[in-house]
Amino acid sequence: MREMVLHISSQNKDIEICEKEQGRVRYKAISSKVLISELINFLERESSNGKKNIKLLNPQIIALNSHHVVINQPGDKKIVHLSTNNKTYKINMPNSIYIMGISSNEASGKILKIEAYAYKEYQGEDTELFEYPLPNELLGNAICMGNAPREIVDQDYVAALEKVIFTPYSHASFSGVNGFTNSEQWFEYLSQNKFPYKLLKPLKKKLQDVLHG
Repeated sequence: MREMVLHISSQNKDIEICEKEQGRVRYKAISSKVLISELINFLERESSNGKKNIKLLNPQIIALNSHHVVINQPGDKKIVHLSTNNKTYKINMPNSIYIMGISSNEASGKILKIEAYAYKEYQGEDTELFEYPLPNELLGNAICMGNAPREIVDQDYVAALEKVIFTPYSHASFSGVNGFTNSEQWFEYLSQNKFPYKLLKPLKKKLQDVLHG
């Protein structure tokens, strides 16, 4: 058994510790930073029963902090549903980067907002960004989430994102790409052709501008 008593004084920057372990008592002084570090390590050991309990992140996650997750999804074929004509399409999606605002005060977490951008070639923070070329985009590159589920389960940020962006599209028209404004015609085209990157609308921004702006 291990017991510890702390003595903290506003007149002393160090913290005095009286520690008893297996009948032996010892006194020592340590800094607050060292104490906090030791307490964190102790709590991690106790909560994981000695296991590291490290969870690997999805490789699509390229950055995160306590309030945001940045997800890079290279272009691929995806199944989408357009509610205005009640039809399902398998379309060629563009290379996309999503910045998800998330809650940090709940165990499961929730999506608060999503910014979406398209790109032609990924070059880290120097990646040139284009307007998101799909329906349901709002002003400021935000995604309309409507009634889509927003819960983040077991820190699976990619799955939570896809529940939102692949919720049935409800906008009959959009303005995110050159040459198309009708959602049905756009999905018909994307279901039969590769994504036409030449039609993207430039934002004159790089990834670093939206990450640090």
